[in-house]
Parts: sequence; C-alpha cells; structure tokens
Amino acid sequence: AKANGKNGLYFFDKSMISADKKELQLAQELRYALDNNELCMHYQPRIDLKTGRIAATEALMRWLVPSAKGPVTKAYPDEFIALAEKIGVIGRLDTYALHYACKQAAEWASNGTPLQVSVNVSVNQLQQDDFVTIIMSAIDEFQLDPAFLELEITESAAMTDVESNIAKLAQIQAAGIEVSIDDFGTGHSSLNYLKRLPVRNLKIDRSFIM
Repeated sequence: AKANGKNGLYFFDKSMISADKKELQLAQELRYALDNNELCMHYQPRIDLKTGRIAATEALMRWLVPSAKGPVTKAYPDEFIALAEKIGVIGRLDTYALHYACKQAAEWASNGTPLQVSVNVSVNQLQQDDFVTIIMSAIDEFQLDPAFLELEITESAAMTDVESNIAKLAQIQAAGIEVSIDDFGTGHSSLNYLKRLPVRNLKIDRSFIM
C-alpha cells in the first residue's frame, strides 16, 4: 500500500498483489511437482574435442507442463530454484536432483554405455553437516561406481566456510567422486584457497567466453 500525501488515503498497487498471487500459486505447484515426481533431468553432453565423442554429461533440472504435447516449460530453472530457496524446499530439490542423476548414471552403466554425470550442488546442500553422508548414501542406493559422479560447486559456494568445505570435498574426492568449480571468475575467491580445494576442473564463467 502507498500513502497519498494530500489526503492521507491509501491505495493498493494491484500489480504487486497480482505478482504475490502468482508466486504463491507457483509455490504450491512446485511442492506438488516434488511430491509427484513431475520434475525431470535433461542431460547436456560434454564432448571430447579430440575424438568428437561424448565424454560425460551434465544433469540439468527442468520443470515441464505434464499435460502439454511436447516439452513446454512450466518455469525456468533460475525462477523455480530461487523460489525453492525462498519457501524452504531447496533441500528436497537438491536430493531429488542427486538421486535422479545417480539413478540415470547407474542405468547407463548397467546397459553397457557408462557415462559420468555431473550434478550441481547448492550452497545449502554443501553447508549441511551430513553432506558427505548424503552423497555416499545416494551412491550406495544405486550401486553406482563413484567415478561416474561429478559434483559441480559454484565458486561462491566453495568460498563459503572454506576450511569446512576443503575437509568435506577431500572426503568426497577420496571416495573416487570428482569435483569441479562452476562459474569460475565471477566471485572473489583467493587463489591460495583455490589451490587447496580438492577439485579437478574449473568451468570458466560464460561471460568471459562471450
């Protein structure tokens, strides 16, 4: 609501009310989508430029309209991931993505076409005390060779509570799981800390490539 300085009356900004209603509706639909497995993963191939073959894949979460004919997006990842953080279900979203990716990697391996799957790790997930246990439990559940899982952590997430992250990622790496830093170059990381982080790959932020 806003005050009118002349007569002290208040009026409501209808555009704000409409936006709030839309967000509330989308939040309800996101919870329903999580409960009913309506979110899915698309796999972006990583190509070996020397051989032209697919060397690995990156799991990217998508939210599509279930009843649509063809892939119609319900909401874009940046939108529903931010919403998940706001309404407190980002943990469920993280677990959903991890298990979905591990299951797919295990299926590819059992079919004779093993491919490493890279899955994104949020700041929320990385900061959990049982982060390593969660990752290893997913590996065990699907009997996945750890070499076929890679965890992608943004530069800003890696620099949050650095000493704790170094210890956690060292355990992950020791188990045979690869770790990479995403969006490299956009944060303010110390190269000294970066040297100590047990990571194999740096993914340079696309703004530099552009």
